[in-house]
Amino acid sequence: MKTNIFLSTAALAVIFFLASCKKDNNATTARTDIHLDSNALVGTHIVDKDGRSLYFFSNDANGQSNCTGGCLATWSIFKADSAATFGNGLQASDFKTITTSAGAKQTTYKGWPLYYYAPAGIAELAGETKGEGVADI
Repeated sequence: MKTNIFLSTAALAVIFFLASCKKDNNATTARTDIHLDSNALVGTHIVDKDGRSLYFFSNDANGQSNCTGGCLATWSIFKADSAATFGNGLQASDFKTITTSAGAKQTTYKGWPLYYYAPAGIAELAGETKGEGVADI
């Protein structure tokens, strides 16, 4: 009788172990590096792999960054990794890299240099869009 209980317990332990090692076909796939997100304030917008909003500066023109000095203290440059992946609705060909007047590399979207909003050096959290319309720009 003790042998049957031991075997049953051992069999259950093996089953639980194997079940815990089973590949999870419902696992979430990795997010793309640059993708679209949406919220009620700004609608659909571009975010990085961590869900942090990316902005363009309406004073930039012709693929040139005009954000320098104090501007960069609030609007930090976004530079995508060279192996970045793009989510649905975004085309890799729309993203390029420029070199700013200060020599920094910066990613552009359709010619618009991209930035993070980081007032006082504090970056926005994922899902935030507090940089939209700052100073009416």
